[in-house]
Amino acid sequence: MTKNLHPAGCKWYFLFVFVNLLAVSYSITAQNISLGLSTRRSIGPDIFGFDAGTTIRGGSSCVNPYLLAKMPALKPKVYRFPDGAFANWYNWRVGWVYDDVNVPEKYANLTKVPNSLEDYKILRDASGVQSTILDVNMLTSTITDQIAMLKHADSIGIPVKYVELGNEFYLEGDEDSTYILEKYPTPSDYGIAASIWADSIHKYFPDAKIAAQGVFDKNSKPRRKIWNDSVLAHLHGEDAMTFHFYYGSADADSLETTAEKLDVNMQDVPDWLYQPYRAWEILRDKSIVKVRPGKEIWITEFNLSDHERPTHGYWTHGLFLALQNLLLLQDDRITKITPHDMCGTAVYGSYFFDTEGFEFGNGIDSNFVATIEKPTTTFWGLTATGNNTIMVGNAMYNKSTASPIQFSPNPQVLAIEKDDSIYYNGLFGYLFNNDTGSDALIINLTGNSQVLTTNIMFPSGGTYEMRYAPALRLIATAEDVTVVNATLPSSFTIAPYSITRISASTIPDAPPTVSITVNGPTTFCAGDSVQLDAGAGHISYVWSNGKTTRKIWVTATGDYSVKAYDHPAGYYGEAAIYITVNPNPTKPNIKVTDNKIFCDGGSALLYLGPNFTYTNVSYLWPLTGHTTPSASITTSGNHYLKITSIETGCYAVSDTETITVNPLPQPVISTVGPQQACFDAGVTLQVNQTYNSYDWSGGGTLQTKKIYCLRYVLGECERCERL
Repeated sequence: MTKNLHPAGCKWYFLFVFVNLLAVSYSITAQNISLGLSTRRSIGPDIFGFDAGTTIRGGSSCVNPYLLAKMPALKPKVYRFPDGAFANWYNWRVGWVYDDVNVPEKYANLTKVPNSLEDYKILRDASGVQSTILDVNMLTSTITDQIAMLKHADSIGIPVKYVELGNEFYLEGDEDSTYILEKYPTPSDYGIAASIWADSIHKYFPDAKIAAQGVFDKNSKPRRKIWNDSVLAHLHGEDAMTFHFYYGSADADSLETTAEKLDVNMQDVPDWLYQPYRAWEILRDKSIVKVRPGKEIWITEFNLSDHERPTHGYWTHGLFLALQNLLLLQDDRITKITPHDMCGTAVYGSYFFDTEGFEFGNGIDSNFVATIEKPTTTFWGLTATGNNTIMVGNAMYNKSTASPIQFSPNPQVLAIEKDDSIYYNGLFGYLFNNDTGSDALIINLTGNSQVLTTNIMFPSGGTYEMRYAPALRLIATAEDVTVVNATLPSSFTIAPYSITRISASTIPDAPPTVSITVNGPTTFCAGDSVQLDAGAGHISYVWSNGKTTRKIWVTATGDYSVKAYDHPAGYYGEAAIYITVNPNPTKPNIKVTDNKIFCDGGSALLYLGPNFTYTNVSYLWPLTGHTTPSASITTSGNHYLKITSIETGCYAVSDTETITVNPLPQPVISTVGPQQACFDAGVTLQVNQTYNSYDWSGGGTLQTKKIYCLRYVLGECERCERL
């Protein structure tokens, strides 16, 4: 996206301004935005938590009193320990990295702040965490030692419920990967090793769920491209696959210059907030992110990760991470969501661990681009991401179901990527429920206020908390974020670039039961139709073909589904059915030999045209009963050929050929005058009907013929013979 107002970029700048002006006008003149639900999914009590990277990015111990005091506010229910990359070098016996020459300098040079399993147990208990994803060290440790670690964790009250087999062994070309490539030269090597580890751990902890590493396909590096297929080809015994969901604030192949990348301004915000949507489309692609049927997905690390633009720490960074959290709920296979990280700098931390949270020059965050402005941060204050994840954690806390919220209408945001216009939803949200109440979390990704109508979804009212700030404000202190807590009105306005949590005692009814009745066969031939009926008793219907009536007629092959609602802001029930419409054979063309008009006793040959070829069909000439591609016709009529598919019973009828078979004449001969005459008087014969021509036996071409007596017996005339 062009940033500077040189001639080549002006058109996009003015387009951006124009679209935002339209959005402002839209929010003023349009009707209030109504809230609705779709379907719902179950979520476990330990779906949301954090990657517990307190050491490498927070520089603090798990037993830091500030960390112990602050983390419960984020409402985590699962922690991942030890931190991912650090886990590859972690020695649980000392709570620090192994004394090994292969340990990357960025870890080896850190100030030693040990975090033992006992230290982590204190943090776990203080935070109210229910479960732990224990990340075992498959790089610098052994199966025997890591099983000993798991046994020790279990013995001190850290149940071995979830185990992750190593961290990011798919990397190549950086400091972490040097020794990884020696230990696991190919993805297949990891798949084989992971199978052995999974079997061994299951032997001691049969109820534990074990996850192997998968990779989110965000670049084209060779090892990453083949990782998933190669690992799965050699892997067995896994219960889940883990993925890390990092993405930058713009397309990695952006046309921006280096100077433009460093110049973060308001024109960047729409594209920036589009990136979680873009990344989600990759993550949800089952042809790329591969998991065996019935297996879970754990997203054990995710956040904004941009090494080219100074975008970490702005309020938009917080909205970015909140959107990532909610997007991940759209796949029922995803059962663990642990963003990175707990504490540290504005790069990843939810809390600043000191007052220099925008200093990225030292330590593990030194490869990120810092902002020019470096405001003093509040000691153990919330970061931009912390302000947003505290809303996520509170909304999901102790909930059992989650449903995406439908916004009608949903304002659209325009992003420009490589001169392509991309529109995405400006409002995104989820409703979370348990048996006692609901929490809705709504993110406004637009630069405009939006008016929401809430009394239909929350008829008994409730309360709301809204947090917002200018999109490009660096969040360093609590004063940088506006926090509003109030009673929920029937209609209220959410601020631009805001995150809002609505809490209410309302519990939506369960999705209605819906079934489709088929008034006829589900398989038929082209040209026919069948009626589908979604049943009575629902207030509205939405079919997959866009129809909104209870009953529809269908004439084409396909899946037909219906969503039926019993409440205007409730869940829908859904049913589906597959209809098969078999094609008819190609309409045949028939030809005729000889004349179409002939006399009785003659015939004409009707046959299938030479350009028509059929297989697996039967033939029928209905007027004659012939069952061959050709027929000798001897009767009058409109003759046609019927081609029927033996497999489906579908048929096609040819054009007709009219055959006329004229009957033979049946002349009646009578006498004119007496029938007998003697001597030479003769008898006159006559054909009663008039014909075109006559040919009498013995000669004669007229309608009449006179015959004479030619024989005499005893002088008397004998009866004449008929000639």
